[in-house]
Amino acid sequence: MEMEPDYQQKKKTWDADQLDIQLKEIMQKFDLNGDGKLDREELERLKAEVAVFSQAPPEILAGHKILVAPLISKNFPSVPTILKKYDTNHDGSLNIGELKALAHDIQKRR
Repeated sequence: MEMEPDYQQKKKTWDADQLDIQLKEIMQKFDLNGDGKLDREELERLKAEVAVFSQAPPEILAGHKILVAPLISKNFPSVPTILKKYDTNHDGSLNIGELKALAHDIQKRR
């Protein structure tokens, strides 16, 4: 069943929907000033939380809902690097679409 093309397409759609939900939750938690984007300070807070989870042993994380799960990476980029690469509209912050691009790149490197 898992090898069927129809199943694979539905799984990809479900995974994309789940990622969108998680990224919206991340945005809500870390967007402290409520402007709909993550500025440098908010990205630093996000990076710090990702760092905590990226250093935790997998057995500790198993079975827990981790808000920043789509962003967990031992090589999470620095905030200046994030802004340089993903801030495509050059406003000094990440909107939800730019955050999604970061998440996709992190997941590709896993």
